[in-house]
Amino acid sequence: MGDACVLCVSDTDRGISRIENVWIGDGAAYEEKGGTGLWVEPAHTGHLVIEGVNIQEMSDNAFYCSAMGAGGGGTVSLRNCYAADCWVSHYRLAEGRLENCVASVTDCRRYRQGRGVWAWAPGPVEVENCHLDMNGNHYSFVAGANDDPSHITVTDTQWDDGFHGGWAERDGSTIEFTAGNGTDPHNQLPDGCPASPVDIFPQEAVDLSFEGHVSTGETVIVERAVYHPDDFVIVIATESGDVIGASDQLTAGETVFDLSIPLESELTETQTVTATIYTATSDGGVGDPVQSAGRVRDTAELTIIREDEPYLLTYMNEHCVVDTTGLKSAITAWRNGTVSLDLLRTVIDYWRSSEPLRLPASYDYD
Repeated sequence: MGDACVLCVSDTDRGISRIENVWIGDGAAYEEKGGTGLWVEPAHTGHLVIEGVNIQEMSDNAFYCSAMGAGGGGTVSLRNCYAADCWVSHYRLAEGRLENCVASVTDCRRYRQGRGVWAWAPGPVEVENCHLDMNGNHYSFVAGANDDPSHITVTDTQWDDGFHGGWAERDGSTIEFTAGNGTDPHNQLPDGCPASPVDIFPQEAVDLSFEGHVSTGETVIVERAVYHPDDFVIVIATESGDVIGASDQLTAGETVFDLSIPLESELTETQTVTATIYTATSDGGVGDPVQSAGRVRDTAELTIIREDEPYLLTYMNEHCVVDTTGLKSAITAWRNGTVSLDLLRTVIDYWRSSEPLRLPASYDYD
């Protein structure tokens, strides 16, 4: 989507406006100047209440609510919201309040590891009963930007201190920690925040996301799947249509993430495989393929690496991209006979594409 926003909003009549029950969990393309989840325009003069909004995998802020600080001077309140794996920041405010909100970083790539809360001028920004689960990847709190100070007050909030102590005061800013705070945050969905499209459109919903990843050939990882109103099964097949695996029965309306599905026979070569949502039979078996206008089928490139070989991740940098250094290391290892020609070719392909490797959160690369 490039440098664009999914929701671009403002109240320019000094009123009170409301946004609630929104799911933008499928994110934007991985890029430095990528998409913005929710952008409050500089002309905003009123008060905007944002409640129960789920935004993930954006490269230019999840909740971008700071521009009116130097513009219309409006304010925002966020309640029961969730933001994950977004670059720059997850909650960026000039003046307002966060209550019962969660930010989490689980992605290894740089442009998915933004600040938890970033307060811009004029402030103040109040943070209460929130969880900032940054996993040591960035600050939980930053106050101040562009030579202008701001102020954050933190109450009853669990936050991560693994990145340079977890907070930073810039440009004469202040951060005040009051009562009830701690450093044991949890990645959890706030009450009332939608987990999937099913929570937005409960009558019928379907979605499937299956992205390329590394495997030893014994399992595949489905990034996300949901189907409503029936229990369902995810079937894995080769390009030729041969079924090679299926999930256990999954509950109707329940979104699953990073689901590991065992394969009936081990794959030995890198190839494209397909995931399809089927209905489940009464005994938990595979029924019929789901017929819907939604995404019920997706394909992915499965990169097969033997257990006795160094993983592809060995040759990637901190952004999960094969750079020239990684390529040279792979060539040296191949010349020394410690990696196969197939793995070297895979490294070369990733080097040429400059695309980051998809790393499902639940996959074990140790």
